[in-house]
Amino acid sequence: MDKNTTNHVAVDDGLLNMQEKIGNLGLSAIKTVIKQAPEAGNGHIAIAQTDLHVGDIHVSMPGFATPDTANGGAPHQLLDDSLRSSLDAAVACIQALCAEKRQASVWQSPPSPRQASTKKPISDSQVNFINRLARGAKPDTLARDLVGKALADCTCADADKIIKSLKANDQVNGKVPW
Repeated sequence: MDKNTTNHVAVDDGLLNMQEKIGNLGLSAIKTVIKQAPEAGNGHIAIAQTDLHVGDIHVSMPGFATPDTANGGAPHQLLDDSLRSSLDAAVACIQALCAEKRQASVWQSPPSPRQASTKKPISDSQVNFINRLARGAKPDTLARDLVGKALADCTCADADKIIKSLKANDQVNGKVPW
């Protein structure tokens, strides 16, 4: 048999596609074993199992073949089909789990923190919130101590700093500001 014929058989049989799929997974380990050889006593059923590891993901998938499901009834064909079946199932499972993991990591990314504006003047709601958090202390004095300016001269960023400082102080003292 010449090399060209061998490649056509491999392509028609799906072997080259499987090699390409497996190569693209980034496997760290692969193990395929025959669990049951086909014989008359077990109904000519071949059973194989494939274990695949990709990073911290591990799958173990069975595959089987019978004379009714295989490409032929010869023992070697039954074994080949059961091995291919378990390998196909394991690869499909790993691909699905890797896709799920990638999707989960996208959804679990923490939102980037917003930065308060250093140009925008303090808002009325920030002034009201600072007054509530001040709990009797003079907001102007707090602003001067924390950012070095009167409350009316503060920016949104200054107000953010004052609010965070007052919240942290309340948490240390066991008070809940709201």
